[in-house]
Amino acid sequence: LAARLGPRVHLGTSSWSYPGWAGKVWAGEYSESLLARQGLAAYAQHPLLRCVSIDRSFYRALSSAQYAGYAAQVPGSFRFLVKAPSAVADALVRDDAGRGLQANPLFLDPALAVRDFAEPALAGLGTRLGALVFQLSPLPPSWLADLPALFERLAAMLAALPALTPAAPDAVVAVQVRNRELLVPAFAEVLRGAGATY
Repeated sequence: LAARLGPRVHLGTSSWSYPGWAGKVWAGEYSESLLARQGLAAYAQHPLLRCVSIDRSFYRALSSAQYAGYAAQVPGSFRFLVKAPSAVADALVRDDAGRGLQANPLFLDPALAVRDFAEPALAGLGTRLGALVFQLSPLPPSWLADLPALFERLAAMLAALPALTPAAPDAVVAVQVRNRELLVPAFAEVLRGAGATY
């Protein structure tokens, strides 16, 4: 099946450290902590799993060295989908339970998106970068009431991102939204203007 997919199709999951894959992705039983440390290399050996999401970057920005550590564990044809930190992708500062505490002044901040996300991911993953994903958390009513301001801010952030092509020729920038109110032509125009995708 993997051979029939072709080299540009990358199937994967949101994690490489799932103990329930014993006997399917790797042989034997492994603890979650062992899989968190060593599971990526085993996961990347499965012929059908040629991509994985790095979700932990949503909770805390990662360094280029951390990304390079991941890249060193997989073959050159493998790709990573990397989530932008919540510090740039969430309109609210949240507590540990996920409740919004206050407005996030750094929401969609271009400098933060470049410095703490795009540049380290590109430098560390290089050609193994598949997608930089801005997963926008559900927006508060204040942002939904002023979509033109939101789209202007999103466009400015996307325009500030470095070109992916030199380091990662087949990588894309993607924006995932959680509010259906954003699925309007103006949103599509912002993405198209930046060369990004939904």
